[in-house]
Amino acid sequence: MSEEAWSYQSAVKHAEELLKKGALPLPKRPAGYAEEYEWPEDVTALTSIQLGQLMGRLSGWQGYGSRLLGMAALDLHAFETIYELLLGRAMARLASEKRQVKEVLRAVAVDSDPVLTKLTRALVTKRAVVEALQAQIEIYKAHYFALSREQSRRTDDIKEKHFVG
Repeated sequence: MSEEAWSYQSAVKHAEELLKKGALPLPKRPAGYAEEYEWPEDVTALTSIQLGQLMGRLSGWQGYGSRLLGMAALDLHAFETIYELLLGRAMARLASEKRQVKEVLRAVAVDSDPVLTKLTRALVTKRAVVEALQAQIEIYKAHYFALSREQSRRTDDIKEKHFVG
């Protein structure tokens, strides 16, 4: 294993060990995670039990998604750090040969080095995973918020009927 790969893997492992020492409980993968779910057309038509169940599932999925996002962000950060070091070395070698614009040097370095080409593809994938997880967590938050507003509306209706009627 190369020194760079070892450094990347050991950095991720070390960070994970430090996080475990924090003793924060991590959510387990909830049932139904990674499956599509149908958002009700009319949340007011949900029974109180259905509303609570959907809120519970969304909350669980959000927590687990946040866990995955944290792990993916950790992985991405360690990977980017090693990647930038390797890319910098390759660009420095090219820069000493001829004077070029930084973006051109970067492109030439990646294009001329099969390892950097492979790492660039992996980096793009890791960034995409982090962005996709962030987007999914935002969806869970928005749906949970909508259900929470419906729950509050129902509570207000009950209070109004009880105290006004």
